[in-house]
Amino acid sequence: VLLYSVLPRVDTNELAHRLLIRFGNIKHLLSASPEDLLAVEGIGKKAATQIHLFGKLALSLTTFAKKKPPVIKSFYNNKEEFLQFFTDEKVEKLVLMLLDEKYVKITHVIFTNSRESEIAVELTEIAKVLAINKPTYVIAVHNHPYGNLVPSQADDKFTANLNIICALQGVTLLDHVIVTKTDSISYFINGKLDQIKHTVNVKDIMKNIEEL
Repeated sequence: VLLYSVLPRVDTNELAHRLLIRFGNIKHLLSASPEDLLAVEGIGKKAATQIHLFGKLALSLTTFAKKKPPVIKSFYNNKEEFLQFFTDEKVEKLVLMLLDEKYVKITHVIFTNSRESEIAVELTEIAKVLAINKPTYVIAVHNHPYGNLVPSQADDKFTANLNIICALQGVTLLDHVIVTKTDSISYFINGKLDQIKHTVNVKDIMKNIEEL
């Protein structure tokens, strides 16, 4: 099949067998260098490049599939996993880390815009993300690229709204962390997340549902 895409009017069956005989099996064939492939009669530069690139792609996908997703219980236990999203970032960005019941990462979702001091995130978009991925836990992290580390009123309001959205779908919000280039602050560690969770009532939830 690979050969036919680059040699459309050639009987590739004999050439395919010649390649397999030369390299022994499909694994060795796909691991071969373009130079080794060119040494086989009937293989030109285009075919050699096609086979070589397909082999690199197959190896990459296999390695990715074998890689186990990380276990993430807190921002501070997995700093590198989170901070990679904020390297040299000049605008505010929100990362939601979605975890299963064993704290294994399901996926992460990034929300961003072009503003330096504010990130506009629609609650409906977060609700969709939770509904699709069905996490058990969520950790939210966003950056203040040029701002004060201290959470703003907007940050507090967002945390409260995020907690409500999570609660409505049976998801536990583990933390909301704000990071700068040199430091970080956690709503969970400083007790603000616990305060927010204890002040949420049915009226608050119903009000937010109406706003959605």
